[in-house]
Amino acid sequence: MIELTDVHKTYLLGKTRVAALKGISLSIAQGDFVSVAGPSGSGKSTLLNLIGCLDRPERGSISIDGERVSTADRNRLAEIRARKIGFIFQSFNLIPVLNIYENIEFPLLLAHKKPDAAARRKRISRLIEQVGLTGQIKHRPDELSGGQRQRVAIARALVTGPSILLADEPTANLDSETGRTILALLRSLNEIDKVTLLIATHDTDIMQYASHIYRIHDGRLAAAADRPQHATV
Repeated sequence: MIELTDVHKTYLLGKTRVAALKGISLSIAQGDFVSVAGPSGSGKSTLLNLIGCLDRPERGSISIDGERVSTADRNRLAEIRARKIGFIFQSFNLIPVLNIYENIEFPLLLAHKKPDAAARRKRISRLIEQVGLTGQIKHRPDELSGGQRQRVAIARALVTGPSILLADEPTANLDSETGRTILALLRSLNEIDKVTLLIATHDTDIMQYASHIYRIHDGRLAAAADRPQHATV
């Protein structure tokens, strides 16, 4: 489903060239729960940005569902992001002036083919119930706890029906109990809805429940391991 072959990425910081990724190759199948582990600056976020079609590699190829996205034009990349990929960030990135319903609805209003109002209401209501926020539907982000904000962010990421969910440190700003709740929600999405999860994290709980762990150090893939999915949160 997701295939990276000898992917390189370099950034220019002032006059210094920094190699973020150095020849990454990996394959991720539909329905995998993948943890990308590594220290700060190792290249985890860069890897997610490339898979999420937010950036392009300098060398190497990236394919999603058999389509080579590393050479696609901007319009095609935007279409792939809108149809196939959802994003979750540790800082939540909610729009402060919008309530829960409106934050979740926002990606649908930007879609090229917008569902009608009735279809939007049905989809959003189902997601709000799924993430356990039915009683807070009219609340704005500043009226929510960190865990509730992350639940809104997850629902917003799922509202377009993506097959791939990319999360960058989704539990980093949460206490341990709330982090476990978010992890349980993500696992449910992976196991029941078969959403492919790719999570960059330092959270050992997430690593424990991932089906695959990829470790990155200094822009290189250090190791990969399969993990059994029989533990409970």
